Amino acid sequence: MAKDPMDVILAEFSRWAAAPDRELSGEPAADAVEADLLLGLLHDHLGLDDPGRLKPGDLEDLLLNVYPRKVTVFDPADTQDAIPALRDLLAFLADTGRLTDVAARGLGRELDQVAPRFADAVMDRSRWGTARSIMQAMATDGVDITDSAAVQDWIAQYSESAWEACPTGCPRCACRRRTSLPPWRASRRCSPRQAGWPSGPGQAGPSTRIVS
Repeated sequence: MAKDPMDVILAEFSRWAAAPDRELSGEPAADAVEADLLLGLLHDHLGLDDPGRLKPGDLEDLLLNVYPRKVTVFDPADTQDAIPALRDLLAFLADTGRLTDVAARGLGRELDQVAPRFADAVMDRSRWGTARSIMQAMATDGVDITDSAAVQDWIAQYSESAWEACPTGCPRCACRRRTSLPPWRASRRCSPRQAGWPSGPGQAGPSTRIVS
């Protein structure tokens, strides 16, 4: 079976970042986690199976549109490793010849412009997708995402509330359709290190980001 090209790049990036005396913007372990998430978003939502194909505008789209829409975040501090990891990823891509120096510098300037707006964009409700909005509501209600019965019970109550609020009562109305909960995952590869859920309102689990 052919290897996932993103897995190959992630492994190479991790080895590159762990090299002795390597000057990084982030920490090697945090870089690896962030790169996994970010490469997954690039692949799944920007159609890039090779980050060497990044072009102007992609990082702005990734950080200000895709990330806020798809990644559930409960504390802005949980986004603090994303920008350093992206800086290191760009350095890796240039160092390994996947990006030209000119392209890497241009993307670096784009990242500099986007970085100050990133955390606010992630927490801007107007940028959230449906799945993220539902997950944030679950967290506010103290639902334990690891408890499937509790999740299903919350979804049932949510659906009933939406149905009762419908002004027409039509079985095909948007109020009924929008109550279906899209699938979610912690990253392209779900792991305990990346998956997590608050145990109550305002209480963070081992990680408070989930990709929908």
